[in-house]
Amino acid sequence: MVLLALDTASPICAVALMDADGALLSKEVETRQSGHAERLLPMVQSVLQKGGRKKNAITKIVVSVGPGSFTGVRTAIAAARGLALALSVPAVGVTTLEAMALDGRRVSGEGTGPILAAIDAGRGEVYAAAYDADGECILGPEKMPYGHDLAGATVYPVDDLFGVGNGISHLGLTVGAMPDARTGAIETFASIGLLRQPGAPPEPLYLRAADAKPPSSKARIARQA
Repeated sequence: MVLLALDTASPICAVALMDADGALLSKEVETRQSGHAERLLPMVQSVLQKGGRKKNAITKIVVSVGPGSFTGVRTAIAAARGLALALSVPAVGVTTLEAMALDGRRVSGEGTGPILAAIDAGRGEVYAAAYDADGECILGPEKMPYGHDLAGATVYPVDDLFGVGNGISHLGLTVGAMPDARTGAIETFASIGLLRQPGAPPEPLYLRAADAKPPSSKARIARQA
C-alpha cells in the first residue's frame, strides 16, 4: 500500500506519501493565503518523485475534510475524489480536529487524558471536538460561541481536558499544546487514514454556512439588465 494524504483546510497546503507500515516516504508543506488549488497537484507530483513512486503506485488517498476554510476544504476533497476516480482507488476523510487531537497526544504523552481540539473560526465562534485516550470522539465536532461553558459537555470534568489549537483560549481553557494550530500535521492525517476503512466518498465537514453565498435570482436578473 502507498497512501497519498492531502490537506488544504487552512493556510497550510500539505501533501504526504506513506507506506503500508506507516513510514513517511516524503512530504511537502507550504504556508499559503491563497493559490492552494494551483499548487496542490504539482506538490503531489513532487512528493511522488521524492518518494520514488509513480502515480499508479497509489493505493489509497486520505484527505482533510475540515472544518476549516470553505474554499480550502473543497479544494483538497475535489482533488482527492478526482484522483481516486482516475486511479480506481478508495479515498477516506479525516477531520482537522481529530488530527490535531492526535498531534496533541503525541506532544503531551500517552498518559494524557481527554483532549479538546478547537479552531478559531472567526465571527465569535470556534470549531471544537473532544477525544478520549482511545481516540474516540466524545464531543462534537460542533460550532461553539466564544466563552462557551463546557461544564457537563462530557463525562470528564472541564479541568481534565487537555486543550490544543488556536481556538482553545476562547473557551476559557489553558492551551496544553500547539497554541497556533489550525490543522494537524500531514503525516498525522496519513497515519489515521492508513487504518480507516473506505466507505462513501469524502464529504466536506461544514459546521456553519459559507460566508459567501450565491446571488439571489433577483440579483442575477439585475446584474444582466
